[in-house]
Amino acid sequence: MVRHIACLRGWHPALARAEIAALLPEMTTTRLEGRRLLALEGSCDEIALAEAVAVSSGCQAILCEAIVWPCEGEAPIDRLMPAILDHLNHHPRNGTVAVRAWRHEGRIEGVGPSRLAQRIGGRLHDLGYAIDLEHPQHRFGVVIDASSNTIACGWMLG
Repeated sequence: MVRHIACLRGWHPALARAEIAALLPEMTTTRLEGRRLLALEGSCDEIALAEAVAVSSGCQAILCEAIVWPCEGEAPIDRLMPAILDHLNHHPRNGTVAVRAWRHEGRIEGVGPSRLAQRIGGRLHDLGYAIDLEHPQHRFGVVIDASSNTIACGWMLG
């Protein structure tokens, strides 16, 4: 079973959870500690996932084969980077890429979306990916969720 993370938006996360569950009935949904993060497990191809995001009003994006990382202790980003590199090596993409990072529910001290996107973008460049910030073929999404003190990331649909 593959695990993806749906990144929810809007004024009512419970409604967004119900909407994405209805759009993806073949997936099992599990609310994570962050109220705007929803785990999706099951077999569903990326085309169906992308279509669900496209018609959903409450789902901002789906992170494929996502990492969910707790921000604990000193230098959480330094500890996260090896996991991201492992993810990139196990789930490669062909074509141009960009990193998109955003916050949910406030800030986590010492973790900023711009700086994190720069670091991941640098690693993508080091791995030989061509960076295209305007019209990438693939986007690596990063959500910094302050309500659960976690970072979720993966190749992004939506």
